[in-house]
Amino acid sequence: MTLMAVAAFTCPELLDQCVAGDRGAWRELHAVYRPQAVAFLLRLGVRSREADDACQDIFLQVFRYLHRFEGRADFRTWFYKLCISQAARARRRALLARSFRWISGARRDAVATPDFSAERSSALVDGALATLTRRQREVFVLFELEQMPTAEIARLVGAPPATVRRQLQEARQKFERFIHEQPLGRDAR
Repeated sequence: MTLMAVAAFTCPELLDQCVAGDRGAWRELHAVYRPQAVAFLLRLGVRSREADDACQDIFLQVFRYLHRFEGRADFRTWFYKLCISQAARARRRALLARSFRWISGARRDAVATPDFSAERSSALVDGALATLTRRQREVFVLFELEQMPTAEIARLVGAPPATVRRQLQEARQKFERFIHEQPLGRDAR
């Protein structure tokens, strides 16, 4: 099936023009789908201050992969799948960022001094990673730091995607628990 089989909601010619590199077509596609993507991301739990960045990441994926879109499904279906995946990444990133903000002193009430060195931050992250099993660490680093999709991680480590997701959840919990249990003041080294 070709791009010509795409539903009428998105003009197949517009998609073909985008694939051909027509900047005007890209602007039009962006103008039509950006508001929908932002609204959808917000409904999926992405915070408003992160929705624009998430939306930009979605359009980067569209730009990179539209040439591979075979039209087996409606373009909107494919586009919303990208939104769902990006929303999940944004929510995970926000969860992880809370732990890192806590490390860096965003929770000043829990920090003895305002000074918090990069060395101490690195030591805390290394310590948290050391609490993970080998597989949890692999999955955590591949997903959170390398931003590899779950399905790709599953293929890489030879485990079902559900197992990878469970290991990732366990790793996140251990990581966050370790960070929250650590003293953060200057004398905590």
